[in-house]
Amino acid sequence: MMRILCYGASNTWGFRPNSFNARTGLAERYDFSDRWTGILANEMVGCEIIEAGLNGRTTIFDDEVAKKPMRNGLAYLPLFLETHYPLDIVIFMLGTNDIKTQYKKSPDEIADGMRHLIQFVVKSNKGRNGLSPKILVISPQPIISAGLSKIYYDECSIEKSVILPKVFEKVCIETGCDFLDISKSVKSSKRDGVHLGLSEHRKLANIIKEKLLNIFINLPIECKVKAHE
Repeated sequence: MMRILCYGASNTWGFRPNSFNARTGLAERYDFSDRWTGILANEMVGCEIIEAGLNGRTTIFDDEVAKKPMRNGLAYLPLFLETHYPLDIVIFMLGTNDIKTQYKKSPDEIADGMRHLIQFVVKSNKGRNGLSPKILVISPQPIISAGLSKIYYDECSIEKSVILPKVFEKVCIETGCDFLDISKSVKSSKRDGVHLGLSEHRKLANIIKEKLLNIFINLPIECKVKAHE
């Protein structure tokens, strides 16, 4: 059984666009079968898709504004690797929260945050036979101005989101990781400018599925797409 950890933020968690409730501090969530992780789990035979999405998660930065705990991706990555090993692949889909105005981070600094995540996995023994898992970095889709909350993002954030694919790809080349740029194919919802609609979750799942099948060619474990009736 191929074990794949999907370590991401709200678009991995399944956040419904524009559903945040300021009174409760919670958002509505798509059903598992509608989330890209759930679609992969249903369609890929021989794969265990481990969903680890958290709203507000960054690469390496602490949330000092909302004071939400556990948002630093690097700080809690060891827990997920230890809990779910042995892992064949770790998928990182992070960066959208890093461009929030509160962090004041450049694209290069955000890319360095991704580099720290990659290096931690590479140095780990949480793959099979004491080796490290393979890594796939997904550069998230750009945010858009339509519906965007000016509390968290500004025009500079939008510009940074467009640059992230380039700097993430550079890090992946330098570290030898697999890279997937979804910026030209997957679009943020016009309802809030950040999150994915249902059709985009399906589109994202199909893109990731094709990438994973390509990665599997070089792995000794069989995994294939379920035949549609």
